[in-house]
Amino acid sequence: MSSHKYSIWLIPAQKYLLVLARCINYNSYIARQPSFIPHLTLFSFAKNIVEDFGYWASQLDYENISLDIDSIAIGRDSYFMNYYLKLSKTIQLDNLFARVRKLDIESEYNLDPHVSLVYGATNHDKLLEYQFSKKIIFDKIAIIKYLPADTTTTVMSFEIVKSYKLLNL
Repeated sequence: MSSHKYSIWLIPAQKYLLVLARCINYNSYIARQPSFIPHLTLFSFAKNIVEDFGYWASQLDYENISLDIDSIAIGRDSYFMNYYLKLSKTIQLDNLFARVRKLDIESEYNLDPHVSLVYGATNHDKLLEYQFSKKIIFDKIAIIKYLPADTTTTVMSFEIVKSYKLLNL
């Protein structure tokens, strides 16, 4: 059995990706934490579904997903949901989550749509806020593998295994 865990991410379209990446890189530097690719975690599980994911993703007929930003939130009790953009749920996102859940029905992952702006910050005073737009459009879906170790090791082990472009309808 693999020692890795897996997540399925939605990746923002380039226009949003670049601005979010600058914000994350700056905040990570200020917080002295590792930086990471901007994303929304759609699903996480321990089961290796890389092969199933390729077939599953090729069957998708989803267009780009646009989610409104509800607020900026601080979660002092969580390393990963520490300072983030809380995003609205949509029927389209819920339907996609229901489809991806079929890849591992034993997973207890619950969808809480957000995009983190930093991990592990202890002081939020000097962090940048994201003020570029009131929504984020996601145009890629990817499977990530990572080591379920301590927090910084996990972030530094994030590796995109496969990614697919969503339809631009």
